[in-house]
Amino acid sequence: MKKDINIGDVVEVLSYSELLGSADSVDGDDCLVFGKEYFTPSMKKLCNCTGKVVGFEDVEDSEDDYLMYIGFENEVGISPFMFTKEMVMSCKNSKEKYKPIVAFDFDGVIHSYVSGWKGLENCPDPVVEGIGDVIENLRKDGFKVVVHSSRCKLRPGIMAVKNYLEKNNIVVDGVVSEKPSSVVNIDDRAICFDGTTDKLVEQIKKFKPWMKK
Repeated sequence: MKKDINIGDVVEVLSYSELLGSADSVDGDDCLVFGKEYFTPSMKKLCNCTGKVVGFEDVEDSEDDYLMYIGFENEVGISPFMFTKEMVMSCKNSKEKYKPIVAFDFDGVIHSYVSGWKGLENCPDPVVEGIGDVIENLRKDGFKVVVHSSRCKLRPGIMAVKNYLEKNNIVVDGVVSEKPSSVVNIDDRAICFDGTTDKLVEQIKKFKPWMKK
């Protein structure tokens, strides 16, 4: 059994939207299925939690797959929560390797969205010129780039966004449905608040995204 995560490593359970996008299937009880393992709705509280790997268990008839027991800081003692490696991201030496998050909206920032809404799975417009280079340079400079979109609330939307990114050779660190905590947000429908409110109502009323100007 080969392991890329070891006992004692600190790991983080992915966000629920990321789990939804990487699950093999979803059964009738809304359980996410990963091989022979299930992520039940009651386990959503563990999404985005950080814990320590305390043990492993082989997956029958497999040399490469394994389940891992993770003890969470907010649980008393060693808790019997088991996850597959697909459910977690490794955070080895996380303090030394902290990466500030830059959040990118998908439609209007990466997908040019000049045609407007054409359905959950349809992203017909070209990529915004130069945005791939910006994302690549940010990641090289030590930032974690996360793409968010309301499309990602459903699995077909998640796959549409992921396929669009792959088609345009854009590599990111996560695709989620809600805007994550970040050091800065890149959004085509946002006003940068400067601490003054005297012209804010006027700015809001007159606001137009760049593709409609």
